[in-house]
Amino acid sequence: MSINAAASKPPYTPTKGDRVRIGSGKALWIIEDFLTLHGGAQVAALTREGSNGYVNTTVEPHRLKPAPQEPEK
Repeated sequence: MSINAAASKPPYTPTKGDRVRIGSGKALWIIEDFLTLHGGAQVAALTREGSNGYVNTTVEPHRLKPAPQEPEK
């Protein structure tokens, strides 16, 4: 019996400062903070990497995927 590697990996939990992607998108975003809306829903406040803080958005945390790690030199 084989174990699926993806099934044994713990689910990704986004944290402040992480570099992430939204869904299957290619753009990299940085998590600035987490906000709770009036109705109780939680969203992540994001800034587009390399935008000098000018491109911002909010998204539900379950839509975030970790950015691939860059190889160390």
